[in-house]
Amino acid sequence: MSKLQVRCTTILLSIVALAILAAVLCYASDSKVSQVPQNVWSSLVMGSDEMPWDVVLWSLDTGSSDPPILKYRSLSEGQAKYEENWKGIPRPQPGTIYHSDCSIRITIAIANSPAEANRVALKESQSYAVSIPETTGDESVKSFADRAWGISGRTFEPCLAARIIFTRGNVICDISMDRADSFDPELLIDLSARLSRKIDAALAGKPGPVPVLPLAADQELRVDLEGAWKMRDLGARLWGHKCTTIALYDINGIPRSLPAKRVGTDDYMVPLRHLAAIVGPNARVKVKGDEAKTTIKGKALVFNKGKSVVQADQRAAQLDRPVEFAEGEVLVPLKSVVRNALGKGISWEQRGTTMIGRIE
Repeated sequence: MSKLQVRCTTILLSIVALAILAAVLCYASDSKVSQVPQNVWSSLVMGSDEMPWDVVLWSLDTGSSDPPILKYRSLSEGQAKYEENWKGIPRPQPGTIYHSDCSIRITIAIANSPAEANRVALKESQSYAVSIPETTGDESVKSFADRAWGISGRTFEPCLAARIIFTRGNVICDISMDRADSFDPELLIDLSARLSRKIDAALAGKPGPVPVLPLAADQELRVDLEGAWKMRDLGARLWGHKCTTIALYDINGIPRSLPAKRVGTDDYMVPLRHLAAIVGPNARVKVKGDEAKTTIKGKALVFNKGKSVVQADQRAAQLDRPVEFAEGEVLVPLKSVVRNALGKGISWEQRGTTMIGRIE
């Protein structure tokens, strides 16, 4: 083979190699942004500080399996990773009659592909007596939705309920709000856009951090709406300026906030009801006189007011500080309950000003 032929062959092979490399890089780039993986569902959860008005968390459903799987309503396609319900009061509007129990429901489902997401969303939009109109391309939604049905600036008319279903990549978002007279559609559009930005980050391979959520009032704290609003001031009533807010990981890996008072290195006094709801789950705290009972992680615990010991499955476990009763709550030292009564470890990380503990 002549030198010219060798040179031509070398150049040809180089061109082919570059073409293959470009194709691989292009495929990798496309695949990076084409799908939101199922395992980053928790990064799409909306936190309290991401809601466009003042609200309390009423209920949260992330499924009971690991990883959590919750079917999106009655549909067989898609897996809803969470559904949360918030109650609050929207921004003031002239002549508005307010409802303190105005409800905002957010349901997120991650489908196997964008095509499946659109098919599921379309089916859901047609599953009611009156089909929800498609608003894809409307100026108010096209910046954050691939396809959309329901509310938009062009089609909205004042009513007592508003809903939007939209897709972004392989994610289906279903957001509705009810009991809001003269509702401003921009509120729901703003909330949808915020959620869409979280999806875009996940599509780009850079999912955001899992937000810290409060405990669900009705589902976990088991208080009525009035009690839910008062619960937000519980720490201040208990400890005044010494109150802080910490968070603990629950079984689904979502940090849940609770009021606390620091009493030592990585130790806090916390309400037993909050601790049981987070670590339990489904734990109930029953108080009779100076005695409180609950079952956490299968262990029956008995606390007594003023005592520095807890009965854990008939075994006496030492507490670092005595149990306190105040404001209708049972207050316990967190670290020794977790370590000595439950036999678990706890590690801490700091996010901003909030200490977040992971029960291990």
